[in-house]
Amino acid sequence: MSTEQLERLAGPAGRRTTRPARSRGTAVLIASLVLVALAGAAFGVYEYTQAKQGADELDALRTELSMTQAEVAGAEGRLEAAGGQQAALEATLADAEAARDAAGADRDAIAALFPITPETYRTVPIGGAFTVAATPDPETCTGFSDTAATCVPANFPADLVVLGSAEAGYQLASSWFDALPLTAEGSGWSADGAVYDTVANTCGGAPLPTRVQVSVAVSAVTASDAPRALVPAGITGKFTISSVGTDQCIDATRTAAYTGQPT
Repeated sequence: MSTEQLERLAGPAGRRTTRPARSRGTAVLIASLVLVALAGAAFGVYEYTQAKQGADELDALRTELSMTQAEVAGAEGRLEAAGGQQAALEATLADAEAARDAAGADRDAIAALFPITPETYRTVPIGGAFTVAATPDPETCTGFSDTAATCVPANFPADLVVLGSAEAGYQLASSWFDALPLTAEGSGWSADGAVYDTVANTCGGAPLPTRVQVSVAVSAVTASDAPRALVPAGITGKFTISSVGTDQCIDATRTAAYTGQPT
C-alpha cells in the first residue's frame, strides 16, 4: 500500500498538528514583569499605610501637646493663686503675732498688780474724760412737784472729767459744775460742790442754791500702749443733787447711780 493510501485511511485524526514553540526566555520575562508589578503594588500599599500611621501619630501628638499646654496654664494659675493665699496668710500671721505680743504685754502689766484688791483699783491713774449714763432712783427723788418728770436721766450730768494725778491730787469737773477736789474714800473718791444755776433745783421758776455730791470708783481696767500701765476702762458712782427749802419750797433731792466709759 502506498503512502498516499495510508494517509487517506488515517484521515484527519492521524495528522499531527504542531504549534509554534514559545521560547523559554519569553516566559521568564513575563513572570519577571508580573513579580515586578506585584512588588510595586505591595510597596505602594506599604507606603500609604506608613504615611497614614505617621499622620495619625502626628495628630495624637498635637492633641497631647494642646492638653499639656492647658495643664501648664492651669498649673500656672493655681501657682499664682497659691502665691496670693500665701501672702494673705503671712499678713494674718503677722497680725496674730502682733495681737499675741500686745496681749502678753497686757498680761504682764496686769499680773504685776495681782492680787487685785480695792486698793489696787484706787491706785489706777484715773485721769481722763468719761461719758456717763445715769439711772435715777425714784425712791430717793423727793421734794418735787412732779417727781416722774424731774427724776429722769436728762436731769443728771452726762459727762465727767478727772483732772490732775495721784501725786498732785485729782479734781472732778463736768458741764454741770466747776472742778471740785476729789477726796480718797474707800476704794474710790468723792467730791462735793455747787452746780450751775442753769441745772439747779428751782422754786417758782427761780434757781435755788443747789449742791452735788459725786462718788467715783474704777470699775474696769485695761493696759495702755505706752508706757505699759493700767488705765480705767470704766467708772461707776452716784450723783446726789439737793437744795435746801425756803418759805415757798421744801427741801428737794434727786439721786442716780451712773456708769461711765472713757470718751
